[in-house]
Amino acid sequence: MNFIELSKATSNFSQDNEIGNGMLGKVYKALVPNGWTVAIKRLQSSEDLEEEFVSEITTLGILRHPNLVSLIGFCYERDERILVYKYMPNGNLHEWLHSTGDKARLLDFPLRVKIVVGVAKALAWLHDGGNFHVVHSNISTQCILLDENFDPKLSNFWEATFVEPNDIGSNLSLSPMVEFLDFTTYKKDVYKFGVVLLEILTGKESYELSCSSQNLSSSSFASPLDVDKLLLGQGFDNMVMQLLELASNCMKFIPDQRPTMQQVYQTVAAIA
Repeated sequence: MNFIELSKATSNFSQDNEIGNGMLGKVYKALVPNGWTVAIKRLQSSEDLEEEFVSEITTLGILRHPNLVSLIGFCYERDERILVYKYMPNGNLHEWLHSTGDKARLLDFPLRVKIVVGVAKALAWLHDGGNFHVVHSNISTQCILLDENFDPKLSNFWEATFVEPNDIGSNLSLSPMVEFLDFTTYKKDVYKFGVVLLEILTGKESYELSCSSQNLSSSSFASPLDVDKLLLGQGFDNMVMQLLELASNCMKFIPDQRPTMQQVYQTVAAIA
């Protein structure tokens, strides 16, 4: 996409249009000439981000799924590296869970489960899409965006690992590579999904959970006392406990003891 058009759409990347500031750069809300409302991520000027820029394009530029954020286009001009996404009006999940206002109260248990199911479905599809295998490597509540219906959309694929079987040379078997990824990266996604699930159920920040994850992963489930009080006593206590047990299984210390994302998705779908 043309830099001049993107600059004009954001009023020369005005602070008034800024809606986010992440590790890679700032994000702006804009209305482009075709009438779409988009989120424009302008990466910081640094050669160190070239790999991240390419990774984002080669994953989201190829893959389409209801629970992945849509990459509409990009700009690669001189020193500019810009990514353009479909705008998500409800921001990210982290803001809803940890807002100082009453946002968390609007996230009742059925809505939180809907988000959990969507995220699990996306990760299961990424891990075993048939013609490809993708590991996100950076799952967090910050990278789970919410559309107008609170359907979750995974974003931030700049650390993703993408393996396409058709691109593997005939002299190289894909099986060893998949087995290697299974232990070093697939299970990392599963662990981080477990952290996200606990964050959704407890309302605690991920850094607070990491302090107690050893205790959580050593038991079959966490204490009901850890659960967000907004969720208890609403008729869903049994389902909450099932999800807490699933989270602890995802966070087991030994990666091979963690379930696959396909098993995780089947479990949350059955609970929902």
